[in-house]
Amino acid sequence: PWRRGGGAPEAVQWFRAPHGMYTKSMAEALTARGLTNVFCDTYASCPIIQDGEFIGDLLAKNALDGSIILLHMPERNFRGWCAVGLVRLLEGLRERGLKAVTLSELAELAKK
Repeated sequence: PWRRGGGAPEAVQWFRAPHGMYTKSMAEALTARGLTNVFCDTYASCPIIQDGEFIGDLLAKNALDGSIILLHMPERNFRGWCAVGLVRLLEGLRERGLKAVTLSELAELAKK
């Protein structure tokens, strides 16, 4: 199992269907494994749009309290604009009184 800082195992509970293509057989497989498929509501097409400032500003502008934002992870020499976008996104959220949380935290907040 995957382990975070303290060494305690953390179970995976979330899944994002590639390209948002969620099928009946996928739903059955996820149910059998106790996983929940997650769709985003705020997306900036970062594999296509390679302007990090635009991406970050757009995501921050369109995000609502409870939004699920999709931004692809930058890697060394790949999608560097997403790192710029992430910084702009977090700054923009903070300016609007919002903050990023994990899906698990969002699910717990939704229960309240």
